[in-house]
Amino acid sequence: MIDIPKLLVRQIISGSVIPFIGAGFSRYYGYPSWSELLDQVSEKLDANDLSYEDISTSDPLQLAQSLLHLYKEQNYLNCKENLIKELELDGALNDKNELNELLNEILEAEIQKRLEKEFSEIVLNEVKISEERQEHEAIKKLEKLSNLNISNVLTTNYDHVLENLFINHKILSPGTGKELNWNENEKSIIKIHGDIESPEGTIFTHSQFYRFMHEFGYFRSKLYTLFSSNIILMMGYGFNDLTIHQTYFQFIRDYREQLPTNKFYMVLTEFDKTKWNSYYDYYVRFLESYNITVIETKDLPTFAENLVESVEIERSSNSLSTLFEYHSSNSEQYSKALTSAIDNGSNGYIPNDLRTNKDVLEALIKIFRGPYMLNEAPFNKSIEGSTLDSQIGVNILDYTIKLVNDYPEIGETDEFNSLSKLSLEFASQTGDFFGVELRLSRFLDLVDLNYEKYLTYDEVVGKAMFEIFDFCHPTKYLKSNPGGKFIQNNLRKFPAYYIYNYLKKNEKEYPFIDQINQFWIKQIKSEFEENYELHEMATKLLKKLEADV
Repeated sequence: MIDIPKLLVRQIISGSVIPFIGAGFSRYYGYPSWSELLDQVSEKLDANDLSYEDISTSDPLQLAQSLLHLYKEQNYLNCKENLIKELELDGALNDKNELNELLNEILEAEIQKRLEKEFSEIVLNEVKISEERQEHEAIKKLEKLSNLNISNVLTTNYDHVLENLFINHKILSPGTGKELNWNENEKSIIKIHGDIESPEGTIFTHSQFYRFMHEFGYFRSKLYTLFSSNIILMMGYGFNDLTIHQTYFQFIRDYREQLPTNKFYMVLTEFDKTKWNSYYDYYVRFLESYNITVIETKDLPTFAENLVESVEIERSSNSLSTLFEYHSSNSEQYSKALTSAIDNGSNGYIPNDLRTNKDVLEALIKIFRGPYMLNEAPFNKSIEGSTLDSQIGVNILDYTIKLVNDYPEIGETDEFNSLSKLSLEFASQTGDFFGVELRLSRFLDLVDLNYEKYLTYDEVVGKAMFEIFDFCHPTKYLKSNPGGKFIQNNLRKFPAYYIYNYLKKNEKEYPFIDQINQFWIKQIKSEFEENYELHEMATKLLKKLEADV
């Protein structure tokens, strides 16, 4: 297994990492590399004097520019003739006067625009999959990246590999107009060089690059902002793209003295070593001279698989040590935020610091699972066994509710879903007739901030719901009457997902369903008449029970 930097793992979990994906990534899916794409375009233009060896060692933007110029030479007269016919200007431009001079200028500009668009279409038509070159095992490893907490992805690729990987991300590319709707709070794939379906915004040649730098100022400034406020992880990218050079070097000039270490990473593979040959070590030095941390690996799929494994191991770890290591530069603030959440709930909430709060939330989830951690510094509690103190549990939930109210996007994260389920188990694990009401109220406040889940059975959820309902009744002796009254008054506030799991658990318990649970099934049938599936489930259960009498 590759030694993935611990800091990078923590940065990914905190949601601060933006992958920067180059052509080396799409190569495993059967798409051409930049050199191969240039070679295919040159063949289309009958540039037979160009060898692949020369293409692979040339400056790609310069070569692309020369191919564009060749295409214009080959097609200029034909394009002009067709355009004149379209505009019905035959013979009208022969006379020399101011109007014709203006018309000729407009005509020339339109010819250049059309030829460039046609050339871009030729380029994009060559961006296609070669099934023979697809590496299916490698693709399986790369697809694991979709399990990571990634909000934004940068890419110079035209293809749709990333769209299929991050299916809930919005697509942004220059020249389409959509880039003006760039919302930093939305999950996005930013296609710097354009998209296969939008030749107008394609950046392939030297001139197109300079147009990007001068005409797409809004897009470029947003790119600069991403660099300044996030961690960049470059994969399959050779750092020879002028679009990025310009923005990155400007950023380095502005912030070099204030830059933390490990803000920019680049993954280099055995392929890169072969490509750069004797220059490889100097290439690494070049990258390091510009504050880029190099991660060496066998290949990208292996790196992707090991990265995801490292993140999953850290997430499931019952230790807070790496969190404190990650926040070593502001350890006092982080410790204060964490202890305040434990001791004061929402009263200890630290506003206007999303990333610190997200890491606080991760620590709180670990504590929820392993309360014994509170025996260690900085908490120094006296916790026995694996039972979470009721007030501490409520404080954790209050802090989380405040956090999600301020940042609703957290309600869509795996971490929040995990805590929602833990809060249900927290409510099911008390024997306190009065305490269950407080725990249930926090659970409902929490799940009210979550997105609606599909009605699927989860054994843990079903068991917890069954235990809670079985423990509570509004009037029965030896049952929690406060809890029962609370459920009765708030039954409709339980999301359908949780009621569904409760009914499913009863189906599995049939025919051993006692009077308490029969009471709640009747309540559900009455309260959820508008929900056909839940109403039918409750009705069928009751009919089966009546038939057994």
